[in-house]
Amino acid sequence: MRDLLLHLECHPDATSHEAVARAVSFAAWLGAGLTALACEVEFPVRRTVLSDLMIDVKALAERERQRCRDHIHDLMGHFTEETAAVDIARHQIVRRCLTTEVQDVVVAHARICDLAILPLAPSDSWEHWLVEAVIFGSGRPVLVLPESPPDRLPKPEAPPPRRLVPERIGVAWDASRPAARAVADALPLLRRAGSVKLLTIVGDKAMTPWISTPDLVRHLARHGIDAVAEERPAAGRPAADVLDEFARDQKLDLLVMGAYGHSRLREFVLGGATMGLLRRPPAPILLSH
Repeated sequence: MRDLLLHLECHPDATSHEAVARAVSFAAWLGAGLTALACEVEFPVRRTVLSDLMIDVKALAERERQRCRDHIHDLMGHFTEETAAVDIARHQIVRRCLTTEVQDVVVAHARICDLAILPLAPSDSWEHWLVEAVIFGSGRPVLVLPESPPDRLPKPEAPPPRRLVPERIGVAWDASRPAARAVADALPLLRRAGSVKLLTIVGDKAMTPWISTPDLVRHLARHGIDAVAEERPAAGRPAADVLDEFARDQKLDLLVMGAYGHSRLREFVLGGATMGLLRRPPAPILLSH
């Protein structure tokens, strides 16, 4: 992984400085270059006599545009400072587009990078839709970077973590195609990790009888990765709950998993286990489809 993409959200709220710092530290850990992408959104104005009497729609739209520009200026300045401090290759892209075009812009740029980093604010449905679009539309792995620290990290009154150096990586393994894709995409990270833990959830779904977790351990060993396998029973719990427990018990810095989805008309939407984790990520999550 030599070329990473970081999406900076500028509307309605801006990506946090903490998320920028963590993304930069992750790129430095990999020895990769980092491109910051921001969308300066345009708001289509549909004026009517009634709307003009109630509110100046054109002025309101212009205020929102200026607010977005201010966020971009602030975030790009912070991005420049952070990347200069660690001396990595950097690039900045600002695209002007309609709010309805943001997903298409991010997907297009994600297709020409090795990994897309998407900061995710708590309970932000817009950013969840963006994650779905990039996972299923880019053909590249996505690193979801939660902007709120997990419970195991310092309390809110303490300074938030500013580095992402994934020494402890967990892999969700069920021998499926998405899981296999995720493992392959994560190999450069797994080689650098201090410890790699594999988790198979027993009783959640039927696994192929032809491949076992020890087979994956052997495969990773040939890549110089010393992985330890573990099984946990579902015991009637959703897979997302078991993975959340695993991530917190192991104090993972990163969780690797396949992104499951199902067709909804002409689009794909994330499956229950994936969405369950994204609502309250226990750690940064690398997702592949």
